[in-house]
Order: sequence, then structure tokens, then C-alpha cells
Amino acid sequence: MGHKKRLSSGVLTIVLLILVFTNPAQAAVVHDSQGYINDHAQMLNEAQRSAIEKVINISSMDLYLYTIPNLDGGVISTLSTFVFDKWELTENDVLMVITAEEREVHIEIAKGSRLDKAFQELSLQEGYIGAGNPYTVFLDQHFIPHAAEGNIKQGVIMVTKELSLLNQSNDEIEVAPVVAEPVQPEQVATGENAPDVSESSLLLSLLVLIALVLVSYKLILMLVEYLKLKKRKKKILSDHQAILVSIHQLEQEIEPLAQFSRGKSETFIKESRDTFYELLQEATKFSRTLAGVSFSFFSSRTKTKKQLEELNDQIVQFRKFIDIVQSAIDLYKGTENEVLPVIEASVKEMEQVDELLRKQLENNPFPLEQIVKRAEDLRGIVQKASQSAQLDPLYAKDILEGVPSRITVLRKEVLLIGLQTEEFRGLPDFLQSKREELEQIINKENLILSEINPFSAFENIQSQHTNLENALRQGDIKASTHMLKNIHQWLKHSFDEVKATIASRDWGKETLNQVDMEKQKFDLYGVTELEEEIQKVQREYHEIHWKKLSETIHTIKANHLEIKQTLPDVRHGLDPMIQFYFRAEKHLTQLILLLEENSSIQLNILHLKYELDAKSQLLKKEFEEHYISFSHLLSRIQLHKLERVQLLQGAEQFIRDVKMDIDQILEAPLLHVEELYTAVKQYSREVENFENQIERTVQEKNQAERSYQHLASAFSEAVKRYRSKIKTSYYNSEFKTLCGRIELALKECEYPKALSFVAEGEGLIDRMKLDYQQKVDLEHAQEMERQRQRNIQRLREEEAALRRANKAAAATSSFWGNSGSSSNRSSGASSGGGSSWNNSSSSGGGSSWSSGSKSTGGSSSWGGSSKSSGGSKGGGSKW
Repeated sequence: MGHKKRLSSGVLTIVLLILVFTNPAQAAVVHDSQGYINDHAQMLNEAQRSAIEKVINISSMDLYLYTIPNLDGGVISTLSTFVFDKWELTENDVLMVITAEEREVHIEIAKGSRLDKAFQELSLQEGYIGAGNPYTVFLDQHFIPHAAEGNIKQGVIMVTKELSLLNQSNDEIEVAPVVAEPVQPEQVATGENAPDVSESSLLLSLLVLIALVLVSYKLILMLVEYLKLKKRKKKILSDHQAILVSIHQLEQEIEPLAQFSRGKSETFIKESRDTFYELLQEATKFSRTLAGVSFSFFSSRTKTKKQLEELNDQIVQFRKFIDIVQSAIDLYKGTENEVLPVIEASVKEMEQVDELLRKQLENNPFPLEQIVKRAEDLRGIVQKASQSAQLDPLYAKDILEGVPSRITVLRKEVLLIGLQTEEFRGLPDFLQSKREELEQIINKENLILSEINPFSAFENIQSQHTNLENALRQGDIKASTHMLKNIHQWLKHSFDEVKATIASRDWGKETLNQVDMEKQKFDLYGVTELEEEIQKVQREYHEIHWKKLSETIHTIKANHLEIKQTLPDVRHGLDPMIQFYFRAEKHLTQLILLLEENSSIQLNILHLKYELDAKSQLLKKEFEEHYISFSHLLSRIQLHKLERVQLLQGAEQFIRDVKMDIDQILEAPLLHVEELYTAVKQYSREVENFENQIERTVQEKNQAERSYQHLASAFSEAVKRYRSKIKTSYYNSEFKTLCGRIELALKECEYPKALSFVAEGEGLIDRMKLDYQQKVDLEHAQEMERQRQRNIQRLREEEAALRRANKAAAATSSFWGNSGSSSNRSSGASSGGGSSWNNSSSSGGGSSWSSGSKSTGGSSSWGGSSKSSGGSKGGGSKW
């Protein structure tokens, strides 16, 4: 059943191809060649033709361009083959046919020519393989992009140049003679060209061939897979050998270490050796397993792959164990190499510390018990590390942790304890000198020390003397350092107290004079004058401006009273016989703050009226300036006749309301400056907005008037241009109504509305233009139909005349044949210089062609190739 279906589908395909290639078409006129450029469709101008001819003249082949208006129902590939034969073009010639109406293009070349061989080579290059007909791909790349943009000239030039390059590149290429031309997918054998083989035999042969190909392909795949598996097993064997070598090397390294290590290092190496023995056992088992693995060409691929994957996984595990053991060995050796230099350096450092400590004990009266003990401990650790470095480097590393830094600290402490001991020996003399220095300062400044006791520090130091001696005796460097630091701080504090007392005395005397001067200034301009200044403000301005300041009068009075009461205490404290300098300084600081507060309040009261007067005058001036601007804007409205604009009317009324508010504020008994400021700023903003609104309205008015004038002019010109084809009375009526609406909107100052009516008028002009274009297109179509009918009538008349001529010629031939007086025969007649491809006569200088002739190739729209049975081939495309 499947075989019958395949036969039926093959027969159906052949029938469809026969129908396609034998589709009848009307005959059309084929002109004679007039040189390289035969532009019968008038697609090029004279300059473009000259440019194309220049390129053809310098190319390596001759290109003949043939353009026609349309195919008249024919096929471009059939036409191209006929023209190629009719013009008797040779192997170095190329025919390029372009149709204007169908927008199709086709190139035709001689079969077996250099260009034909070049296209065969081209079809095997990247970009052409699997892309179909190489001629079509060639045109799609070099002609269609330019033709789609309307540049036919550039497309022809590009095709000429590329063909010339192909022709030159194939000059030296030798193509082997074709023994049997492969059947193209579009070729169908029909008629006398059909092979004498049944379709079923062909299909059977094809199936056998396919089966052989599939079996061969399967065998090749099996062979490739077998070789891959063999290669994989070989790699596993190689990896196994490498692992055995690594295990042998590990054994040579780990055994000596296990024999000569002790303690912690021995335990560490023993664990690594146990891991090594496990690895050795597993490697031995793996060798036996690997030796038993074998497979042949026909073995199961899945099972073999699984076995090899398991073996490869074991190889990976072996490598991990080898890395673990090797890391342990490297760690052991690295530790040994690391510890030895540290031990050597520590021994040298310890020897230097011992030498320093010996000298200190010789010169120092104290035994330095703690320092000596720490030195003995460190010396013992270094000796243990030195003894265990060779056999137990891990233990040596652990006990040496932090030892170098401890030795360094001990060295510094030995040096420091010597310095502290010397300082302790000279401490009594040092304290005596400091006491004398302090007494000299006190006597020089005549201080009686009413508030401080600087000599208490010496008492504290004397009480700490015994503790310091004990700390030095024990070698407690931390305690001795802390005590010596406290001694110096106590001494510094004593001197700082005395210096602070002197500074407080000097500052108090100077500041007291300044306070007296400030108090006297305030007494000259007292509270009464400030109250009078506030009353001046109260008589003219709203209470919001002066209420808070009037309340501060009580603050000034209270501060002034406190200053008077505190000054006697300050003078008493600064008395040389009393010397309460710190207390006087505290009181003076408070008095300065009170004076600064009174001064600030005084300045605010004195400047209040001046500030309010200046601010109110500036606001009044600003209001007058904007009022003048508002008057000018009203004049502008009258000038442009904008009184009916509702938006401007509302803005004008709002500005007048704001002005009334400002007048009420200015006429009030007490001026509220803040309210005046708010109202004036609002008035200013509204006047500016009013000016912007007027400017926009004037622009809208001018735009509407100009647009209306332009619309009227455009409509008048449109009526003059289009009235020859359409009736304009309806448009005139509509436009007159629209003009009335526009003028009414302008009169009412509704300018946006007027602009919308102008847009409707422009749309009316567009509709009139559209009606005109439709009328013109209709007339053109009618004229084309009449022309087509005339052409059909002319062709019918010519055909009738031809039949009559043929009959006359046949009668004459019969007459002369019967009489035997002439041997001249004619198979047809033709008036003009052309020939008839379908053995029918044609009038004029061309010849008639028809797509009804047989051709083994054909050009469909934008693809396919044309291959004639007469010795030429080609392909076409469409844009």
C-alpha cells in the first residue's frame, strides 16, 4: 500500500509540473537588438544609459539589457531564452531582461560558458549552499536592493561588475567534462526526453540505495564508537600506571618518616601511613579488575561505557587519596623546615636577654624575681623545642607558638626595669627640686592658696614610695610603670592648679573692668528710653510686631538687678587678701551672659521702628509700580480689542479685589506689615500672570487671523485648480458657512474655536483634492481600457490579414507546384525586419514570442532558474 501511495504522489508531481511548464500565454512582440541597451520600457534616461554602456565596455563580457513594459501574460524565462537565441548571443554574452509592470528581472547566459562554470562554483560557496538557484541569489544580492529603491541604473551596473569579476575569476579554472548532467529539482522529463525506465523500478533502486547508505552509516558510527572506547581504555591504563608510580614514590617518602618520628609527629605520620596502605590495597584490587575488562567490536556499547566510567571514577578517587597523603607529607616536611630557623633565632635572642639580665642583676640592688622567672621559663621552652625539632617537629612548632614575641617583650622589660631603678634612686632629689620650683612660683605671684592645695601631691608620692620599691624588688614591671606614671601626673596637676589660679586672677581683673563699662553704658540709656521706643512702634503698627519685645523689658530689668547684686561678690573674690579667683571667674561668666542678653534685646527694640518703616515703604513702592503696570495692561486690552475674552475678564476682576484688600490694610489705624507683604506679593504675582495671559491671547488672535487668511487663499486656489474635473458648488457652500463660523468666533474673541474651524476648512480642501484625484484616476483607467480595446481590435485585424495572406500564398504555391515552373517555397510571411519564434508572422521590426514553447527551466516570481533546451540557461528574481 505504501509503495502505491509513493507511485501516485510521483505521478501527481509529474502531472503538476507538466501543467506548470505548458501553461499557454499570449504572444508578444520581441524587438531586434539595437546594441547593449534596449530600453523599450523607458526605465532609464540618456545619462543612465551612457553610464551603463561605459561599464559594459570595460567589463570582461558583453551584457545586453532588454526592458519591456510588461510580459502580456507570458513567462520571463521563456522570453529570455527566445531573445537569447533570436539575437544570436554567444558564450561571452549575457542577456538581462527587466519587466516594468511585473517588476521581474532575469539573466540568461550560454550553457557551458565560463560564466556558467563560475555559477556552478559559486553554488558551492557559503551563502549559496541550500539557498536555491545561484542566479536568483546573485540577483537578490546585487540587483534587487537597488531596484527596490528605484535605482535601476545602479542595479544593472552592480550586476555587470560582479559578472565581470566572476568571468575573470574563472578564466584559469578547468572544469572536468560533464558525463551526466544531474537532474535539477525543477526539471521534469516529459515527451521524448523521458527515460525508458518505469517509475516503480526507479523507486525500488532508490530504496535499495538508501538502505545501503543507512547500513553503511550505522557501521561507521559503530566503528567510531568502538575506537573511542578503545582510546578511553588506553587512557585509563595510562592513568593507572601513573598512579602506581605515584604510590611507589609515596612509599619511599613515608617509610623513613614513620621510622624516625616521635610523639605528636609519630601519631600524625602513622595516620597518613594507614591511609597509604588502604590506597595500596585498593590499587592492587583495581589492577586485577582492569586486567579482566575486555570488549569487542560487537560488544554492548552501553555495558562497556558503564564499566569504563566506573574504572575512571576509581582513578579519580585514587588521585584524591594520593593528594591527601602527599599533603600530609608536605606538611610534616614544611613544619620541620619552618621550625628550625625559628629555634635558631630564639636561641640567639635568649642568649642576648640572659646577658642583659645578668648585667642588670649585677648593678641593680633588687632581685627582679618575676623577670628572672619568666626568663627561665622561656629558656626551658626553647631548649625543649631544640631537642624535639628533629624527631617531633609538630610538637616543637606548638610549644614555640608566641615564644619569639615573648622574648622580645622580655628584652624590653629588662631594659625598662633598669631605667626605672635609676629613676627610683633619684626620686627624692627630683621631688625636692619640684617642691622648690612650685614654692618660687607661689611666692612670686603672692598667692595665699585659698582654693587649692598643690603640695598634697608630694604627700601622695611619699605614701607610694614603699609600694614602688616593692614592685621594683619583685620585678613587677607593670606595677612599677603604673606608679611612676601616677607620680608624674600628680606633679603636673599641682603645677597646672597654680597656673590656672594665676590665669583666673588675671582674667577676672580684666573682665571686671569690661563688665563695669557695659553696665555704665546701659545706665546712660536705661529702661525708660527703651519703653518710649516701644510706644512709638505701638502708635503706628499692629501689636504682632511689638508684643514680644514689650515683654522683654521685664527680662532686662531682672538681668540688670542681678548684675548689680553680683558685682560686689566678684570684687570681694578678686581681693588679693581673699583670692577666691575661681568663684569670681564663675560669677563673671554669668554676668557676661546677662549683659549679652540685655544688649541683644536693646538692639532689637532700637531697630524695630526703623525696620518696620523701611519694609512698609518698600512694599508701598512695589504696589504702586505694579498698579501702573496693571493700568498699561488694561490699555493693551483695549488696543487689541480683547474685552470679550472671559479669561482676561476674570483675571482683571481678581486683581481689582486684591487691590481693595491692600487699600484696606493701608487705611487701617495700625499697619500690619506682614499682611501688607502677603497682599503685595499676591498682587505682584497676579499682575505678572495677567500680562502672560494677555500675551498668549494676542498670539492666539494673530495666529487665528493669519490661519483664516491662509485658508481663504488656499481654498480659492484649490477651486481654480480642481473645478475643471469636479463640481465645486457644494464645497463653496460648505466653505461659506465655515467662514461665517470663523468670523463669529473671531468677533467673540474665541480664538481656539476659530482655529478648530480653520482645521475643518483644511479638511474640506483635502476632501476636494481627493475627489479630484479619484476623478483623474477614473478617467485614466477608462482611457487605458479604451486603449486596450483598440489594441485587441488591431491585433484581430492583423491576424485576419495574415490568414488571408497565408491563404493567398498557399493558392499561389499550389498553382506553381502544379505547373512545375518554380521550386521556391515559403513556410511563412513576415512584413518587416523581424522573425517569428512561433512560426507566425508579425508586423514591425520585432518578432513574436510565446510562453507556450517547451523549456526545461522556468523563472517563477523572485526565484527559479530558466534553462532552455537550445543551449542557454539563467535565473530571475522580482522586487
